[in-house]
Amino acid sequence: MATHMRRHLVWLSIVVIVLAAVATALGRAQEPTVADVRARSPDVMRGERLYAVCAACHGVDGAGRAAGEIPAIAGQHVGVLTRQFVAFRGGVRWDVRMEHASQIRQMGDAQAIADVAAYVARLPVTQGNQRGTGEHLDLGARVYAQRCAACHGARGEGRSIGDVPRLAGQHHAYLQRQFLDVLEQRRPGLSESHARVMRGLAQPEIDGIADFLSRATSGG
Repeated sequence: MATHMRRHLVWLSIVVIVLAAVATALGRAQEPTVADVRARSPDVMRGERLYAVCAACHGVDGAGRAAGEIPAIAGQHVGVLTRQFVAFRGGVRWDVRMEHASQIRQMGDAQAIADVAAYVARLPVTQGNQRGTGEHLDLGARVYAQRCAACHGARGEGRSIGDVPRLAGQHHAYLQRQFLDVLEQRRPGLSESHARVMRGLAQPEIDGIADFLSRATSGG
């Protein structure tokens, strides 16, 4: 009897594990992809309503927080916003606040992401962001021109084609943290794509690049 019971428990454990794996796979399969979002026609007015969830952290104007823990997102390219939202939903990027915001019911499908991204992209780029001290500004401008401008643009304006992020006018501390996250492998996809470009950067260079971008204006 004891042997039979042990076998029963073993088989029951296997079934539970298999069912859990299937449920996880199905859940991932249902997660919206970038292609899913791009296939939708955005409703900007609905996006404004849904953005109330985001405004709690990013502000009603999308300016983020001057201390740099929350990025400015107003005026960011639609494709960039889409990719980041999908990345948070899929666990490719990690942040407790964004994971919560991206998983809640009203932000649960491709249409919602398309709507919010379209609304945020139309918000005016905010002013008054946090800037650096200026100590390494000239150094940062030179290094940025050499290493970053070819993709991100001379003034950090990014590109809608290719989903290259707008970096101009971002908070200094937030930019610094992202650079360090890349170098320390805390953003896997970005670390892989930027490893060669950012390899060997010293702290004054990182500070200077962040300072240059925090002061840059992209011209829209």
